[in-house]
Amino acid sequence: MRSNKTENRSGESERNMDLTKELKRCRQLHYRLVRRRNRLGAADTIRLLRDERNSGYYYAVRIGETNDTRRYLGTSASEEVKVVQERRFLDRALLNLEKSIRRLEKFGREYRPFDAAVINASLPKAYQLAEDHLREVIGADQAQKWLRQALLEKERLDSLLGVPYPEELKHSAKNGVMMRSKSEVVIANALLDAGIAFVYELPVKVRGKWIRPDFTIYCPKTGRIIYWEHVGMLHSERYRNDFALKMDTYHWAKLVPGVDFLLSFEDLKGNLNSDIIDVMIRELLLEDETWIAG
Repeated sequence: MRSNKTENRSGESERNMDLTKELKRCRQLHYRLVRRRNRLGAADTIRLLRDERNSGYYYAVRIGETNDTRRYLGTSASEEVKVVQERRFLDRALLNLEKSIRRLEKFGREYRPFDAAVINASLPKAYQLAEDHLREVIGADQAQKWLRQALLEKERLDSLLGVPYPEELKHSAKNGVMMRSKSEVVIANALLDAGIAFVYELPVKVRGKWIRPDFTIYCPKTGRIIYWEHVGMLHSERYRNDFALKMDTYHWAKLVPGVDFLLSFEDLKGNLNSDIIDVMIRELLLEDETWIAG
């Protein structure tokens, strides 16, 4: 098990990597669009107008002249019309990209990841918190203690009970844990981004039956353990039966939806709305409701 310091460094590394990747993407896109813009020549000397009665017709007016001097260019399929439109789009896009690149570069220079140990060490010695007190203040102690124990318990139970359908574990979350669906990865990554401790498919014995909730979570808001079930793949009879069994088990154990366990769903096309996941985490799990999804 990694120490808190190692986990902090890992999180910092991931954030720096994300920033570096986005900056690289913006620079590459800027370079490509500049080359395309240069092929279109100098700035426009005309303004583009659309016919008020027939929006499919376009006219050109020299900059500085009135609309009375307009000349007909053609329809939206006209090459001249498309060139003028593309110049305007590229000018706006490049301006936007240049602002984004400057902001990312400035953020990279000025950003300092939160590190409670560094902050504590910067205080006069008389004010520095003991290590146990520091973990209690930042709320990491109980959650990390639970996570360490839960991961050891999962390893023991997986060895004892076996992992069902291991060939279905094809999708990797940010922390390297393999999962059964892309939607579960979306949920796992959102929990990781929010700093919430969880274990994937931790076996739990309820009323004499072993079940595997999709996520077993240490809830920062309440300090309680709750479950999260993601409902997808309802086209699969086996999946439907497993889900019905879980719901029946939760019912007989008197677990309350929204309190003891959470449910998330996909739409009819199998898509998961990540914004809804962020709202669920913010409103139902986090103590600090000012948290903003990344």
